Amino acid sequence: MTQKQNININKELNDGVRKKIKLTSSKVCFYLQTINKFLFLTIFVIVAYFIFNTNDLAIKGFVLRDLSMKFYEVNDFNKELDLEVLKLESSEYVSKKAQEIKMVKVDKIDYIETKKEVAKK
Repeated sequence: MTQKQNININKELNDGVRKKIKLTSSKVCFYLQTINKFLFLTIFVIVAYFIFNTNDLAIKGFVLRDLSMKFYEVNDFNKELDLEVLKLESSEYVSKKAQEIKMVKVDKIDYIETKKEVAKK
């Protein structure tokens, strides 16, 4: 073999190795691109989920605040109604209203007596 043939053989071997390296590096690049796309998509989904949950919690916080304010308003109104009921049921108020409409106090009560039974047994 001559030196030219050796150089050609070496070039062919080097070209074959380079092609293998190129093929291998292109496969590695493809895998890296696929992994990068998957990681980007995963991060995007996680961030979107976080934003959605944060927004949902904020809305629920506002709703909870509004409901608690309504609860305290209704509770205060209920206390006012209880006081009004106590005032209207007091004996002083009832006697005052009876005098205003000129009701007479009953001294003796006569009941009607019947000999027949009114309700069946």
